[in-house]
Amino acid sequence: MRLRSLAFAFVLFLVAACGGGSSTPTAPSVNCAVSVPQASINIAAAGGSSAIPVTAATGCAWTVTSSQSWLTITSGAGATGNATVTFSAAENTGTERTATVTIGGVQVTVTQAAAAPPIVFNPVPPNPVVGVAYAYQFTAIGGTGSFTYSLETGAGVPPIGIALSPNGSMAGTTTSTAAATFGVCATDSAGRSVCRRFTLAPTPALTAAAVIGNWSGNIILTAGCTAPLPQVLPWTGTIRTAPNGGIEILVSVPRLSVSNETHAATITGQRITFTVDINGPYTFVADFSADFRSLSGTFTGSNCTIQSTVVTPTGTWTGTKQ
Repeated sequence: MRLRSLAFAFVLFLVAACGGGSSTPTAPSVNCAVSVPQASINIAAAGGSSAIPVTAATGCAWTVTSSQSWLTITSGAGATGNATVTFSAAENTGTERTATVTIGGVQVTVTQAAAAPPIVFNPVPPNPVVGVAYAYQFTAIGGTGSFTYSLETGAGVPPIGIALSPNGSMAGTTTSTAAATFGVCATDSAGRSVCRRFTLAPTPALTAAAVIGNWSGNIILTAGCTAPLPQVLPWTGTIRTAPNGGIEILVSVPRLSVSNETHAATITGQRITFTVDINGPYTFVADFSADFRSLSGTFTGSNCTIQSTVVTPTGTWTGTKQ
């Protein structure tokens, strides 16, 4: 009996030593190495979608994450085996930026280009004059590449007879004093646009009768070789029809020893230009008001020298019809 018990104990020992009983077999391990074809990706400032092909063994499960909120994984949180990771980048409105896409422990650097310079488009087109050829060039700066120009949809059109070209030139001759409100858009090569709206009120055509008569006002010298500055110099004059059918001005500036001097004048649209000899030529330019009862403008004179410094006399001038 004792011999039988010893034999039974020896059998139990052998079973335990050999892994017998209720033990569970271990499944073979899967090689879970993940690989991608590139370590970096560049994307444009405008953003958009891109894809990364992933190679992994069958049954190898992996996850994918993004380090930045502006780069969103659109293909899910991960996959098993071979698959493709897709992501979407938001538009970049600032400087160059980077994000890291981590796929099963493998990192891919995504670099997004800096935003293009902002489009600066702040034109100030003047009012046209009825019956006078009009020309204005719209110009935008910044952005990407060159610009094209178009009327803003639903925002109106320029005055009758005036049209906008894709190169930004707005030209024509209006025949109506009706005001017009419209929008102009500047679009760069990347398709970004900035629009501005304007109201142009054509002024009546200037006739000689509207400005002919007696005028008076002040000339204000703001830069020159006379002290002190500024100096206010009263003037009087008569705008009249010249013997040749043109326009001339009879002008007096007592403080500059100019008395009843006659000078040819040019009137284009609502602008008058003439030159007076005051120790050299001084050119006066001014625009008439809409009712042709007043004018204001600037003048430039011949260079003078003060304390070895060359100075160009400049200033403003105004006038009122009497």
